[in-house]
Amino acid sequence: MSKNSLTTAFVLTLAVLFFSACDEIIPKFSDTPKITFDKVDVRQDPNSRRDTLRISVTFQDGDGDLGRETTTDTSKWNFFLTPYKKFRGEFVPVILDPTSKNDITRGYVPVLKEDGRKGPIEGTLTRIIYPITQVEEFPLTPEDSMKFLFNDIVKFKIQIKDEAGHFSNEVESGEVQILKPR
Repeated sequence: MSKNSLTTAFVLTLAVLFFSACDEIIPKFSDTPKITFDKVDVRQDPNSRRDTLRISVTFQDGDGDLGRETTTDTSKWNFFLTPYKKFRGEFVPVILDPTSKNDITRGYVPVLKEDGRKGPIEGTLTRIIYPITQVEEFPLTPEDSMKFLFNDIVKFKIQIKDEAGHFSNEVESGEVQILKPR
């Protein structure tokens, strides 16, 4: 075998190895988003009676079409929360006023791929809800929207939607207690 043939065979072998390795580097996710619960916590503001609730999920999406610019078009919402409160040892859905301007059950995943190119994407999304207004006693009114009582134990079901309209699986957060400020 000549020196040129050996060189050509070597280069072709390297090229095949390189391109087969590249195929393994690019993750293959479904075009339907998949989420996994990461964490939920309440952070207290020491200067007020208001807390910030933070809910995080990890995500994977095969075509990378998650996220959008903020819009007032409610059909374009792509982050959904269903709140639950513990009542007599059982979690029950929190019924919120659907006309409330403070409705935290719907929102937006921001644009995640600035270049707009199709391809897999993964990471962590954190939804920050500020403030959670706490009240000390009933009755709650529809205007209260997301008011929890001090010491309430809450959890959430979470789901996202991509631009093609594919809904992710639904995941459930861990429990978190709304604490009374010190």
